[in-house]
Amino acid sequence: KLINNVRSFQPYYQGSFHWHANFNVYICGERQEIRCGGSLCGVMLTHHHNDNIIHTEGNIISKKEDVSLGKFFDRIGIPFTETQLIDKKNGDMCGGKPGKVKLIVDGKENSELRNYVPSRCTAQDPAEIREKCDKIEVRFE
Repeated sequence: KLINNVRSFQPYYQGSFHWHANFNVYICGERQEIRCGGSLCGVMLTHHHNDNIIHTEGNIISKKEDVSLGKFFDRIGIPFTETQLIDKKNGDMCGGKPGKVKLIVDGKENSELRNYVPSRCTAQDPAEIREKCDKIEVRFE
């Protein structure tokens, strides 16, 4: 006998997609090189190619959180929480004063931090991506 009360699964996004966002990480004003040994850093859904661009691609996104900034950083092995970035924790000294983890998107501070989901930018050419897609900065300052 079939169970009729099972809710049908509604994915966050369905259909072929390949989106991009720019990202940089700064510790006390110094840009960090975020690199991995291979050509694909992370997993197919969210990754980078040692190019400071978040690539989000596939055919289905089950939950919005699956494409969040926090999940991306988890997948590339970079500690990033509301209180820590790489090896710096809120309150650690930075330029002579206590520092704090911050997220800057397109020049404005964003309080979503790990929960931020980059815009669905479909630009594919690197120059166009740099110009049109989210400019994400994760900072400890």
